[in-house]
Amino acid sequence: MNRFSVVALSLLIASGQTQSRQLVRSGSIPLADLAASSDINNIAVSPDGTLACVVAADVKERAAAVHGTVTLVDLVQKKARWTRQMPPPDAMANVVPVACRFHDDNVYALANADAAHAMANNAGRVYMVKYGRNGDELGHAAIPVSTESRVAIDLLAHDGKLHVIGFGKDTDANNEYYSMFVAAVDEALAFQTRVMKDGGYTQFAAVRAIGSRWYIGGDFYPRIVPKNDLPIYYANSNIKPGGGYVWSVRPLHKVVTASDHIATAIDDQATTYSLSQSRGTSSLIAVDASGKVAPAVVYKSAFCKVESFTPAARGLLAIRQSCAGSGGKRGLVWIDPAAGVETALDVLGDSPEFIIADSRNWYGVGLNGRKQEFVFGKLDAAADLHFVDKHAGVSHDLRMANLKADARGIPSFDYTYRQQGPGCAYTLAGKAVAGHDDAGGKVELEVYNPQGADGKEAPPILAFHDGGANFTVAHKDMLAPRWISFDTMLDDAARARACDKKAGRIEIMFRHTVP
Repeated sequence: MNRFSVVALSLLIASGQTQSRQLVRSGSIPLADLAASSDINNIAVSPDGTLACVVAADVKERAAAVHGTVTLVDLVQKKARWTRQMPPPDAMANVVPVACRFHDDNVYALANADAAHAMANNAGRVYMVKYGRNGDELGHAAIPVSTESRVAIDLLAHDGKLHVIGFGKDTDANNEYYSMFVAAVDEALAFQTRVMKDGGYTQFAAVRAIGSRWYIGGDFYPRIVPKNDLPIYYANSNIKPGGGYVWSVRPLHKVVTASDHIATAIDDQATTYSLSQSRGTSSLIAVDASGKVAPAVVYKSAFCKVESFTPAARGLLAIRQSCAGSGGKRGLVWIDPAAGVETALDVLGDSPEFIIADSRNWYGVGLNGRKQEFVFGKLDAAADLHFVDKHAGVSHDLRMANLKADARGIPSFDYTYRQQGPGCAYTLAGKAVAGHDDAGGKVELEVYNPQGADGKEAPPILAFHDGGANFTVAHKDMLAPRWISFDTMLDDAARARACDKKAGRIEIMFRHTVP
């Protein structure tokens, strides 16, 4: 047995008293038609929660070409229905997808064309493709924007319509001129475009429509930029859908790496969060719906560059690159924005690629080995988990709730176990506490390194106890267990209620969760 210091474990629990929401993994769906090298650029979920779309860029380095793909995922049948390559406006164009959205019974995909890669600042065309839910292409069209160059940022649903938001650039002998554009889209792929000539946010900005207001945050170019200078800065704004700014602020991140873009996420209360980093130190700044800037929360992190960033109920989720460099491993973390605490989560494959969330659910894409997977699950206020199993005509049900740590850092959870079959029903409920040793005033948890079937040491597990009831979970997955073992002894009275009248104990491994 390996005694594990509660101080080290607290990095995994991330202050259970302050973290109110955690991730529960509900299922995964293979995306067999997506290459392992594909860049996942966006995910969206249908209003009824039954479908998801994924847009990805497949970069062909040798051919210097980029192809965009759209995949429709059925969250009810738990399968990928179809993947389509976005048709280029002409045979020579590169296509970098930006976003997908559901509207009425169709799927719309937005792309920048002629851009050699996602960071291009001079895309020749912005265009949209419309698909039926059966995968049939129903049309595609370029969006008219009266600037020399134009780049799409995002696709918003607002006031019963879809709107493309982006920025444009014009030039003369001495200067570059930046602007924003908004294009309303109708069912026939006809566009009504407005250009706002007062500076422009770049393609890395995050945008969200909340009520009658739009909020945006990201790198910003002033209206006029001398060609020998590029005074780009980070900003947040509340913009009017019809044009113009309600307010703009410049949150000042002192912890920043010039080569990385500051990541932005906007929650459903119109709070804009920006996350920057430099050499293992992160800076998180919140700007509320009125434009008030909160002081920066600065904290240490094992991760550096932010690849994907999203609000998730009362917290934030981020996919971040290891500080080891571009070849370092990616990790998914939960961020408590008030405390500045990150919790590493292992629910999105070997290499997390992209993640989104709402107030109750999360959806992401990650690499499992060399295969792309769509993974989804629940955000649960009390870390509730529901495991089920059935064999020999008997159903087994285990519910876990209130997974948290006490003031000493010792985790526990409430549980209810039920088994039911023909003519039998047995229930056991209680509170399980992690095994620990607090001799000498130092708390150490009961973490085991079991022996695997091959005789080698297996990954560590954490044990919980409640009288004669015992549980084990994978140590690394403690915040969102993928499995849990349960065993308990049965006395005569309990055996009379249990489905196997001859068994002296119950032993079961739960591997399947349900919402």
